[in-house]
Amino acid sequence: MSELFIVKVLLGTIFLFSGAIKLMNIKSFEKTLKSLDLGKRITKFVAFFIPLFELATFMVLFIPGYTIMGSIFIYVLLICFSYAIWKAKYKKIKCNCFGSLTDEELGFNTIIKLSVLFIMNCILMAGNILGKSIPAIVSVQEYVFAFIFSFLVIVLYSLCSLIILYKKSAV
Repeated sequence: MSELFIVKVLLGTIFLFSGAIKLMNIKSFEKTLKSLDLGKRITKFVAFFIPLFELATFMVLFIPGYTIMGSIFIYVLLICFSYAIWKAKYKKIKCNCFGSLTDEELGFNTIIKLSVLFIMNCILMAGNILGKSIPAIVSVQEYVFAFIFSFLVIVLYSLCSLIILYKKSAV
C-alpha cells in the first residue's frame, strides 16, 4: 500500500465525514455562515453547496484518473475555508468543521488544520503530477484498512478536541 494511497483515503474520508456531518445538521452550519455576514441568499446557497462539494470531492478522488481534479476541488474548499477564517477575524464564531462533533472557534487552530490539509493535498497532487500513481487495483482489505485508519484519525482528533475543551471548562 503506497503512502499516496493513504493520503488520498485520509483526505477523502475527512471530506466525506465533514460534508455528511454538515448535511445532517445543516441548521448549525447555516448559523455559522450567518455569523460570517455573507448575506441571506449566499448563506442559504453556501450552506448546501459546501457540504455537497465536500462529498463530491470525496467521490472524484476515487474515480480512476481523476485524482488531480479531486485535489483541485480540495484547493477550492481550502480557499473557501480560508475566506471564512478571514471573515471571522476578531469574532468568536463556531468552526463547524465537523458539525457539533467538536466545539471549536474559527481561528488559529483552524489555520493549522487547513495548513495540514494543504500540505497533504500538495503531496497528493505532486505525487500524481510526477507520475507516482496509486495502483489501479487495490485490494478490498487495503481500502478497509485505509478507511478505518482515516476514521480513527478523525476520532482521535475529536477526542483530543473534547479533552482540551473539558480542561478549559474545568479551569
